[in-house]
Amino acid sequence: MDRSSCIHAPGGRPRSAGRAALTRVGAALLAAATLGLSACDPGHPADRAAAGRTASDDPSAPSADTTRLQQQPLRAAARAPRTRELAELGRALFFETRLSEPPGQSCASCHDPRWAFATPRERMQAGITPGAHGDRFGMRNAPSLMYAAFTPAPHYDARRSTLVGGLLLDQRAASLEAQALHPLFNPAEMANTSPRSLAARLRALPQAPRIAQLFGARALVDPAQAMQAVASAL
Repeated sequence: MDRSSCIHAPGGRPRSAGRAALTRVGAALLAAATLGLSACDPGHPADRAAAGRTASDDPSAPSADTTRLQQQPLRAAARAPRTRELAELGRALFFETRLSEPPGQSCASCHDPRWAFATPRERMQAGITPGAHGDRFGMRNAPSLMYAAFTPAPHYDARRSTLVGGLLLDQRAASLEAQALHPLFNPAEMANTSPRSLAARLRALPQAPRIAQLFGARALVDPAQAMQAVASAL
């Protein structure tokens, strides 16, 4: 390295001037991303505005009822006991293709365990994973779920001067429980129209008795409890 292109960081160690500049730019960009974190979803109004579209033009816009319930704290789901029975239920729901609208799409459709919980190449179209509706595509490919359980809640790391943690590609979900609900209601993914419709699907599954056993019969009727049950299991 040409030492004339170096600056000295505290402690006397040389640091590339270019790297230092990139660090400052990166920190500024991350700060801006933090302010607009909730606007990163393809179905979020900010993204639609940037593309010159309105909510009525965009099929990925979630319903107000879905958004309201998704924003409710999932404390009950996070407190659910981690038992073998719950893990078995979660595995069954992960591969369950009847949880989408129309049926045919499961969590494993995009997060295939044989591909490190990512999407097999043969399922992609133009590099993007299709959802339950073959004519709807998101703006991103499905990321791997490997190590997702070790991801901390999103926060700013002052020591590293960067935003760390968070699930989903824009780091918006603070927990596994919160993350699990988004694909279920994204019209470009599993396309459930409302929490109430999800509860109806749960009642029709062969896993319904196990859901009622672990979470109570209300989990098959009450939309909020149905969401908590699915989030806990997945």
